[in-house]
Amino acid sequence: MATYSCPGMGDKTGLKPQEAVPSVNVPTKSDPSSAQTPISASGNPPKLPPRCPCLESLCEVEEKLKRATEDLAQERRLHTRTKDDLQRAQMEVDALRKVSEQTEIGTTQLNHKGLNQLTDYEITQKARQLRDEIRNVAVSHFDLNKDPIISQSLAKELNGRLRLPEWAVEAYLRSSATRPAVIQAYLWAFLGEEIFNYGVSWAPEDASLAMRTMTKFILLGFETSTEDNKNWLRKYCHWRAKTSTLVSEAMNLDGQGAVFRHEKVRQLVQKLSHYLRDIASAQMSILKSHLYDIVFHSMDLQEKLSRQFAYICWETIEKRLPYHRDVDSLRSKGRQEHKRGDQVMLVLVPGLAKVTDFAGDDSNAITSLMTIEVAGMPQVTEIAGGKQKR
Repeated sequence: MATYSCPGMGDKTGLKPQEAVPSVNVPTKSDPSSAQTPISASGNPPKLPPRCPCLESLCEVEEKLKRATEDLAQERRLHTRTKDDLQRAQMEVDALRKVSEQTEIGTTQLNHKGLNQLTDYEITQKARQLRDEIRNVAVSHFDLNKDPIISQSLAKELNGRLRLPEWAVEAYLRSSATRPAVIQAYLWAFLGEEIFNYGVSWAPEDASLAMRTMTKFILLGFETSTEDNKNWLRKYCHWRAKTSTLVSEAMNLDGQGAVFRHEKVRQLVQKLSHYLRDIASAQMSILKSHLYDIVFHSMDLQEKLSRQFAYICWETIEKRLPYHRDVDSLRSKGRQEHKRGDQVMLVLVPGLAKVTDFAGDDSNAITSLMTIEVAGMPQVTEIAGGKQKR
């Protein structure tokens, strides 16, 4: 480094000759010592930023990335599986909806034609409702009479409807334990003969008589014919359904249908109350009100059954349909003992069956809509003396 001075300038500057100007160090480009550490304003070298404690090693980052990738792949697999399950469930729902819509469309088309077809469930519910009504009346209005009056007309009526032995009628009616079962069986037998087995009992007498005459003629012709014998029942059911529908609509248009039905129900109730008044424990007005509901609902059910395309009929034990024992009523030991005379079988509730295969080739063609119920009436005892009557 060179040092420079300014001689001869003392006179002009007021400096003494012996005072020299301080030397100035000027770094040169070739001087390596000039590359020194920067100095801050305070004279201390600047501080470097501290290292961040959150930084992790590259291996840890890669491990986290690998786990995240695996979790994402598992999530995608679960999502795909859930999507497949939802698609299968949707396909099942669509199939069920299609079947339901087809059934509803078919029923709607028939109803628009005035044919009013009922499903098996609807028919069963109506029949069970009637069954419960009859059972409630038999139990609640005939079990408290301690001294029933059994007239000859009542005994004759029960013998004719139920085919009970003469000795059994009085014994069973005098016992409060067996009386409700006998009344229940009698009500069903009465309704069967007066309404259910009477053709179009809900129609006026002239229309009902004409339908019965035509029915006998048609069935006789089909049964004696050797041609098309597999379809005769189907043809008959279609004829009956359409004719019953026309008769019902004519009654509604005439305006006298409701009047006729009310009068017919009133006559049947009067007939029932005449036989049952002396053994009932309820007031006659209350009993007649319940009997009116039973007869009216029976007639309404029979009208709806007459308008169905299927062949629906009431069954009793004589036709050997499967039945179950009514364990809440009376003791039942089975049909073999009944044949030996050990007990008398009462049909508490008739069965309701539907023929679904008119060709007769399917063993499951008969569908049971309501099961027959029976009770075993033991041949015990004269109630008063305990002496067995034969």
